[in-house]
Amino acid sequence: MENKFNLILKTIETKSQNEAQNQAQIQAQTQAQIQAQIQSQFQSQIQSSSQAKSYAQATAESIQIEENNSQTIQQKKQQKQQEKELEKQKYREKRLIIQVEKIVAESFNSYQLRNKINDRFFTKENINSPVIATVTKSFTSQ
Repeated sequence: MENKFNLILKTIETKSQNEAQNQAQIQAQTQAQIQAQIQSQFQSQIQSSSQAKSYAQATAESIQIEENNSQTIQQKKQQKQQEKELEKQKYREKRLIIQVEKIVAESFNSYQLRNKINDRFFTKENINSPVIATVTKSFTSQ
């Protein structure tokens, strides 16, 4: 029995050592690739800076850089707007609107109603956390 246990421990140790070696090899390869990319970019920058540029070339490059920057800024703005729209949609999907007559709404206590609803979920469905966070009343469109 102890031999089996020792054999299992040895296989686990060898597997973990093999995994560690594989991870180290992968990290070394990725670092080498990153360093190669950095060197190639650095060399291309050195070559481009060593060449004499005309005024037209310099302005064309700066215009291209500005266009790229403005495009990335626009893309970020669009992403933020899409995220805001998604948040609004999620909120709209979660909310529940109940319309009652004005007379009923006057005697309406939002705190007590929220607690009653959450208590019902607790007693009937065994849900311990609150289901309803807030209850409000609005007199618009009446």
